[in-house]
Amino acid sequence: MKTISKLMHFTAVGVIALSIGLTSCKKKAKDEPEPDPDLTTERDLSNSENDMNSVSSDIDRAFDDNTSSNLREEAGSYATIVRKDSVTVKDGITYDKYTTIIYSGSGNDGQTRSGNIEIFHKGQRTTGDLIAYITLANTKVGGRSISVIKKMVQQTSNDPNKWIFNIVANGSISNIDGRSMTYTANKTRARSGINTVNNITDDSFTITGNWSGTNGQGESVSANISSPLQLSYGCHFFREITAGRIDFSNLSKGVTRSIDYGNGGCDGKGTFINTKGKQFTFYFQR
Repeated sequence: MKTISKLMHFTAVGVIALSIGLTSCKKKAKDEPEPDPDLTTERDLSNSENDMNSVSSDIDRAFDDNTSSNLREEAGSYATIVRKDSVTVKDGITYDKYTTIIYSGSGNDGQTRSGNIEIFHKGQRTTGDLIAYITLANTKVGGRSISVIKKMVQQTSNDPNKWIFNIVANGSISNIDGRSMTYTANKTRARSGINTVNNITDDSFTITGNWSGTNGQGESVSANISSPLQLSYGCHFFREITAGRIDFSNLSKGVTRSIDYGNGGCDGKGTFINTKGKQFTFYFQR
């Protein structure tokens, strides 16, 4: 009887000890702080979006002043523009105009530029029928290399003070540190304030759409603009996102994060808020 009693005693102690151990493990796991997220992909793609904004702004200005041979800002010329009549067929569409932007310096957005942009186009924005086929081959903005083909088609606008374009693009962007990203994008870019033709300071842009590709680690990623991105003249000359939200998904890891870019301030950052309400911030490369 004493032997049985001792056995029962030790068994009970073991069960209690195991129970305490499991409870302790669960408590420890529950109380462990959530690790800080790696926002490298979100930061890189945000920087890439800003780089493309710089390029798109230059293309807009080339069309804005179609008599000038220089791409100008208040600081002076930072690119040469060559225009000519030239019939070219791209993807079954015949273009009758050819414009080249040849970079040679820094724009007022603070980014150095090199390389060139080729634009095959027909129609005019003022008549609502502009179509353009745009190529960038090793064009550099801020030291980052861009190789992209863009097709831009003007859409019908019910607002006389707004131009709307559908843009389909695919290509790659390489960072200074060697990380290369590939993407295919389908976006809509709207420009407001066109009623004051000679004054771009009151213009603004909104961008919607999505893209997919690979990040700098070779992982499959996608992005969806869930709240329109906004650009203003006052924030680095339409370069940086000042408002809006992008939902980034790392398809290789099964992770989705929403990045908020604020409500109009030129603060140069994106913010992620996790499920516990903790805020994480990254800053654009300038």
